[in-house]
Amino acid sequence: MTRAMLGDLFEHLSVTKQPHGWFFIDRDGKLFCYVLQFLCDGDIRDMIAGMKVTDIMGLKREAFFFDLGSLKEQISEVESAIV
Repeated sequence: MTRAMLGDLFEHLSVTKQPHGWFFIDRDGKLFCYVLQFLCDGDIRDMIAGMKVTDIMGLKREAFFFDLGSLKEQISEVESAIV
C-alpha cells in the first residue's frame, strides 16, 4: 500500500485516534479486512470469487464509500462471472 493511499483514507474520513494510539474507522470490520488486503496487494479477485453474494454486495458498498475505483472494477468482474 502506498503512503498516499493511506493518507487519503485518513484525510477524507472522520477517523478518531483512540487513547492507545489506535485509529477507529466506523465501517464493517468483516469486510474492512478485504479493503485493507486490496490496499496492500491491489488484486483480491480470487478472494472475492469465494465470497457469498451478500458479502460481495457489502464489499461493493465499501468500495464505493472509500472510492476505490479499481476495487469496484474487480468486484464487477467477479459479479459478471457469477451471473
